[in-house]
Amino acid sequence: MQWLTARRMERASELLVHSGERISTVAHLVGFSDEAYLTRRLRPRYSTALTISSTTFLASPKTIMVLSM
Repeated sequence: MQWLTARRMERASELLVHSGERISTVAHLVGFSDEAYLTRRLRPRYSTALTISSTTFLASPKTIMVLSM
């Protein structure tokens, strides 16, 4: 179960950075039942990114993140 959740989180992170999709769409694409759960799971790792607006985040330059699991 932890492996599956880790893979979903990794894919969700990639989609959020590169696709421009809304978090609700990404949550459903990777298999989470709702965006609130995905947001709670992402918050400890990416708290700074989650506090800015999506428009500001999408307009900012991106760097590649390496997730250590």
